[in-house]
Amino acid sequence: AQTDFYLGLGAPCYTDLQCDQRDQPVYCADNQFDFDGGYNCCLGQFGFCGYGGQYADSYCCGSMVCADGYCNYPGSGLRQQGETCQNDIQCGSLRVFLTCGTVGPYGAGQRRCCAGVNSPCDSDDGCCDGAFCRYGSCQY
Repeated sequence: AQTDFYLGLGAPCYTDLQCDQRDQPVYCADNQFDFDGGYNCCLGQFGFCGYGGQYADSYCCGSMVCADGYCNYPGSGLRQQGETCQNDIQCGSLRVFLTCGTVGPYGAGQRRCCAGVNSPCDSDDGCCDGAFCRYGSCQY
């Protein structure tokens, strides 16, 4: 009888198919750590790697590190409020919940990491769906 189980993050592997894909894409690749073998189940850029722990960096493929809970290249960090983006997972802030949305008049502008109405802001570029930054808060 065949057992249906998949390998978790950091486990030695030979192919992507061995790695647990239930929550996010996981790859069988070199994580550049010697202690765990050549190829391991690891995450690509913006994969959720958790918030700490001594092995968090080893959950990221290649030269990426686990920063603010997501795999990313050293020094790049997550995009902040008002910065351009392509998807929600790129946006991160300890100050306010951000999504990757349209900003500018009537939401017709560029996609940026932005916050909803009544959220703190520093400029109109940080407010979603055509809201404006007034007195430090996103408002219509």
